Amino acid sequence: PAPHGSDGKRARARRITFDGAIFDSRAFTFDASMTEFPPPLWSGDEAGKRGLDLEGVVFTAELDLFDGRSNWRDLVSAFVFANLRRPDAVLLLKLNEAASDWWSQLFKWLCRLPQFDCRVVAVRASLDDGDWSALIAASDWSASAVKAEGFCLMRQILMRAGRPAITPLHTAALDYVNETDALVVASEEEAWTWPDDKEKEGFSWTQHPDDVGPTTRNRVSWTSLRDQLSEAYDISKTDAARYQALSAAASVALRDWSDEAVVSARLDAFLGLNQHKSGQVAAPSRLLAETSPL
Repeated sequence: PAPHGSDGKRARARRITFDGAIFDSRAFTFDASMTEFPPPLWSGDEAGKRGLDLEGVVFTAELDLFDGRSNWRDLVSAFVFANLRRPDAVLLLKLNEAASDWWSQLFKWLCRLPQFDCRVVAVRASLDDGDWSALIAASDWSASAVKAEGFCLMRQILMRAGRPAITPLHTAALDYVNETDALVVASEEEAWTWPDDKEKEGFSWTQHPDDVGPTTRNRVSWTSLRDQLSEAYDISKTDAARYQALSAAASVALRDWSDEAVVSARLDAFLGLNQHKSGQVAAPSRLLAETSPL
């Protein structure tokens, strides 16, 4: 979808369809004193097409509730406190994990928060190309509270489509996020040991036994996250010019960073395959020439 403005008039319904399960805070009452919880939304069978209608200002995040780096509890609580009395503020979580108790983790966390008028929706689903396009079109902002990341494809997709980010500025985000294309959340580096059992981060992405030990991650300021989420809502409702500027900058930043021609040129340069002239054959990369065969 092309970049779009947010002028406070996007109250029209936006519909997403997909195969999967939906958790919608408007379907439940949350109370910290609850001792019994509703039955699961999902027992393992996610077959069947479902529809989701969204209105208002939509903040979209893709994450794994069981990946400690995602920092989802801070994201959800900061969103709720930023939009406590705003029924047209929506946090849309696109979930990736397959664990069947994801819904209960989210439900129990929302029970700890004050009564809220905003809306929290989680989607555990498979999306085809049309579903992805509808999700992007329905979104106004990309939202993230991660402590560390290596890629964050969802944010890149949304920013390329002109959806500005609310995000901390560290690790992979340093490649393309700045204060012209995002609302930057304060964070600071802290010591860490990975894997971290307390964060349920008991695995190595590389599956290598030596890929453990002292490292660092980033402590995200909850107050800054709350304030930037609130600021984003205000921009969407009252400052179309600023939203348009952020939207355009986000799209340009991702075009300049990740469009096919840009990536192809970088890869050619790395491999020593720069375009040749007059039939000359490009020499192999020095890195390849100096590497002994196995």
